[in-house]
Amino acid sequence: MADDGGPYDYTEYSKLLITNWGETDPFAIFASGICVKECPTGKDGFVLDCKTTGAVPDCAGEELADEMIEMIDILNVCVPTTIPPEAQATFDAVSGALASSAAGGVVADLNAASKAIKTSIGLGVIYSLAFIYLMSWFAETLAWICVLLVQLTLIGATATLYIIYDEELQKYAALSDSFSGGALN
Repeated sequence: MADDGGPYDYTEYSKLLITNWGETDPFAIFASGICVKECPTGKDGFVLDCKTTGAVPDCAGEELADEMIEMIDILNVCVPTTIPPEAQATFDAVSGALASSAAGGVVADLNAASKAIKTSIGLGVIYSLAFIYLMSWFAETLAWICVLLVQLTLIGATATLYIIYDEELQKYAALSDSFSGGALN
């Protein structure tokens, strides 16, 4: 059955705009939410395209004029880029609710992980460029160092395996001597 775009068709209005950030209950702030196509940009001439609710009967009303500050889309919720003074208590309440929940821990972990990943990428580029630069100066020296390290590794592995082999031979000889008549031979 095709979508006929009835009176409750909100498919094009996927973002939530909170119109009353003065509420201190983190769950009650969503009662003043309306569905919008785009978050406000804060630029002159921005026209809010929304679906009205019982709490907000007119999208072009004067009460929404103050809400047209610049906002960004975070998980389809329009969040102000700068916190208005009247909304500070709300943001503190929401931050407290998030910080004390398991979801807040996940968000904090993701934030820390993203910083670590970005730092690692940057350092990886720097280290790669430094290695390439050093290779241009010391290519022959580094090649001989690599040959020397490989040779030392091979000599060390051979010596270690010979010692292990010799110990096994001694164990076999001791075991063989403990049996009479050469039963192991």
